Amino acid sequence: MATVQAAEAFRNLGMSKSTMLQLASCVRLGHFAAGDTLLVASRPLEYCSYVVSGLISPSMPGPDGADMALSLNGAGTFLGVGTVLTTGIPGTSWVCQSEVSALLIPVADTLRAFETDAGFARHAARTLALHNTRHLEMYKTWRGAYSDLRVVLSLARIAVLLGDDDALTLLGDDAVGIPLTQSVLASLCGMSRSVFSGFLQQLVQADWVSADYGSLRLLNLSSWRALHHGRYRAPAPNGRGVDMQAVIAWMGQFRRLPALV
Repeated sequence: MATVQAAEAFRNLGMSKSTMLQLASCVRLGHFAAGDTLLVASRPLEYCSYVVSGLISPSMPGPDGADMALSLNGAGTFLGVGTVLTTGIPGTSWVCQSEVSALLIPVADTLRAFETDAGFARHAARTLALHNTRHLEMYKTWRGAYSDLRVVLSLARIAVLLGDDDALTLLGDDAVGIPLTQSVLASLCGMSRSVFSGFLQQLVQADWVSADYGSLRLLNLSSWRALHHGRYRAPAPNGRGVDMQAVIAWMGQFRRLPALV
């Protein structure tokens, strides 16, 4: 339990030293593979999970029975506290989309810390508010944007998550590899893989993305992150929609030149 990752996670949760000492013997650092389920819907919760590194998604069964990702969360996500404070049974499963490390805190100890540690209680409240905001924003993107714009805004969101995770290594030239399959990415965008691949190829041709041998990279990460922050200025639909070429033209205002050495 006495690891650098666990100690850093405790501090990020806003816990006092006395709470950390009380939890030291009952908390463990878990490691999960892509595809593992961190929280199971309709099953009593045993642990609250603080994601130290990796990518996870709230999921639901798709038409083929496989898990379908609804949105994407990364390091710093704290799962289960809302369940602890309400029903005790999560209504949604959370599935690992990459390798994940998470601090696992037993439910009873989480509730005790919430009731006795003001710093932790404030962090838990902020976490719940942030979850609600992010999920509402993803829902608005799904329902309000046309398919081509959904792809771009979803990739920009992923760029922010990847750039904030110290455990993910940036590639050269300000690029980052996406540790997600195209099927998962298509699910996040609310479309089939074939439709997603068509939009993706246009982004490859415009030098925003590279794809080869099954790998996918976001090029010029700083530009993608700038695009995410400017997403509220996305082009409005005109007639039947906004085509990808118009979206790519709009993206140009966020492209940043590499820093001079």
